Amino acid sequence: MAESYQNIAIRKNLISKETVLVPKKTFGSVPINVALVYPNTYTIGMSNLGFHSIFYQVNSRDDALCHRAFFSLKNSIDDYINTLEADKPINEYDIIGFSISFELDYINILKILDTMGIPLSSKERQGPLIMAGGPALTCNPEPLADFIDFFVIGEGEEIIHEIIKTYREHKSSSKDEILEALAQIEGVYVPQFCNVDYDETENVADIKTHPKAQMPVKRRWIKNLDDYNTESVILTPYTEFKNMFLLEVSRGCGRNCRFCMAGYCYRVPRQRSLDKVLERAEYGARFMQKIGLVGAAVSDYPFIDKLAEELIKSRIKFSVSSLRADSLREPLMAALAYSGHKTLTVAPEAGSERLRKVINKGISEEHVVNAAKLARKFGIKNLKLYYIIGLPYEKKRRYRRNDRVFSGFEKYF
Repeated sequence: MAESYQNIAIRKNLISKETVLVPKKTFGSVPINVALVYPNTYTIGMSNLGFHSIFYQVNSRDDALCHRAFFSLKNSIDDYINTLEADKPINEYDIIGFSISFELDYINILKILDTMGIPLSSKERQGPLIMAGGPALTCNPEPLADFIDFFVIGEGEEIIHEIIKTYREHKSSSKDEILEALAQIEGVYVPQFCNVDYDETENVADIKTHPKAQMPVKRRWIKNLDDYNTESVILTPYTEFKNMFLLEVSRGCGRNCRFCMAGYCYRVPRQRSLDKVLERAEYGARFMQKIGLVGAAVSDYPFIDKLAEELIKSRIKFSVSSLRADSLREPLMAALAYSGHKTLTVAPEAGSERLRKVINKGISEEHVVNAAKLARKFGIKNLKLYYIIGLPYEKKRRYRRNDRVFSGFEKYF
């Protein structure tokens, strides 16, 4: 199967516009070659800091390289899934790692394997090894258990080094022996070593595990975020954040909103130190016009006011991934205005106090109104509100407007 001329042209154009901030490595120049695949478009994948982070961690090693591939470089599946860096089919790599953020991308993984002639069932494959991780799989890996050789449960910056080391030590062994060794790593889940029996109602009746497999699998998480730089390592104009150097300031959230995966998959909430964030922001400002601060709720970052003031002093403009209406204060708003923000976005999620209590949002109408007043005070003229449609316990009601009677949902009023 040959790659189309159109895809070759797209690939060359993408690479020519990238600024890569990690050393480039040639395929086959090191013992272990990893193809890191994002099962969606290039534009979406290159907006994902977790994808950047694993790419950097593998390439920081002397014994391994990591090249990128995507389900699509445009809007439909490519004729051939080749890596950008080497233009090599992903099935020529030792490990194929999937980074998965969304459940809707599960089907794309199967399409990729099928397109490359790789057997879908893990039991029918001998190589390459198929690894998968990301928020969706940390939450629930079971929908893909028949197709993936091993999962990373939790955060990957630390565990990926243990995986590469273990694989190198057992590379000449059989697949089962390699998986047995990998199953000893905390945070690695090998489905074939776990047999689940169901009762007549499809509930789990019994779980039998391999003697060498860990059960339950413990989620891995980074204790000190300052130990790892989670930031943009490849800059490209073909993402939603094309003018930004993305920089993670915090991970996890202690707010416990009931609808949010981040609050449950990434506990305990952790923050990078102010000095570390300022150091990396100054580094990123050498390459991009603006710094994108990333976190589950950036306005909850305990040093956000001081950070905002210091960035202004350094003439560094920035944007934020998310804000909470109940933790907005003037220093942050002043800095956002300085950075050219035209719109303030907050998420009440529901239009009534009752429903916000149902989902444990913890934001009042007063918080939202105060956010609007702050935006106006600092010249930010647009306010965007996010709502969830279809929450449990919504109630229909009738209301009157201009002498006409309408039917709607309580959450909106």
